[in-house]
Amino acid sequence: MRRVSLAAVIGVLAASGAYVLIYLFRWEWHRAIITALFFVAAEIGFGLAVLVRRLTRLEQRIEELAQPSQAPVSPTIDPAILERIRETAPPASNPFAWLDPSDPRLGVFLPFLLGVGALASGLAWVVEQLARHTTTPMLERRLAQRLAPLALPDGGLLGVATGPIGRVARPRLGRTWAVPIVALLLAVGAAAAGVDWLGDALQTRPDERRGDVTARVELQLRGSRSAARPTQAAAILWGTCSHVLHGSVGQAVVRDRGAGRVELMVPADIGEHAEERLRGCLQDAVVDRIQATVVSVESVPAG
Repeated sequence: MRRVSLAAVIGVLAASGAYVLIYLFRWEWHRAIITALFFVAAEIGFGLAVLVRRLTRLEQRIEELAQPSQAPVSPTIDPAILERIRETAPPASNPFAWLDPSDPRLGVFLPFLLGVGALASGLAWVVEQLARHTTTPMLERRLAQRLAPLALPDGGLLGVATGPIGRVARPRLGRTWAVPIVALLLAVGAAAAGVDWLGDALQTRPDERRGDVTARVELQLRGSRSAARPTQAAAILWGTCSHVLHGSVGQAVVRDRGAGRVELMVPADIGEHAEERLRGCLQDAVVDRIQATVVSVESVPAG
């Protein structure tokens, strides 16, 4: 489910980013702004998903480090380390020295007079001997295992004698970095060319206007408000979008052609760049409940 959600977010991110560029190229600014909002929302969601996933991994890693290993791997015990531990072991203590018959001290009679004390002492001596013969070897082996990583390698600090080390051939710097540098230059060049092309496509440029020419703009209207009053809807659209022609063009004459089609007779010539801006504004749904599709834009003689 997490992968499906992540794939959906990436799909929305790619689609919204592509449509932002498409709407900008079409001069449909309102649609570009709405699509950009979806792009930003998807980008924030994707960033938060990656961040939460990373924090979850860190939390799991901390929990794994905090828990003891279920099956620890015991390192190899070096016999020399084990022998050295046994040689340096302290002498065995004699906690029940009063049982020694050669002890001249008379204080040994009191425990013998107490039968319970004698039995307890004997039991303690058995436990002490059993522990000495069972736990001491295990403790020595455990200590040898813990000291194994600190042991010197074979041959001491000098290591094992080896033959002369041959000279390793190093790859040439030019061959190593040639392909990444060329790929980077191509990517930068393609990005620069794309940005320059997009900037030219979105740049507002003046057009030369011809005299005695009228522009005929045919629209296909949609929506309840357009169906009820098509000429009024077309007039509202023209009043909203006439500013993109950058100049005084006069009042357009609106004609109803039926079936939702309306014709605008603009008393001015509309150039190539102005036509792109006018198409984008008329099709951008900037008026409530009025949508239009530009069917054609052509120049006809005045009158």
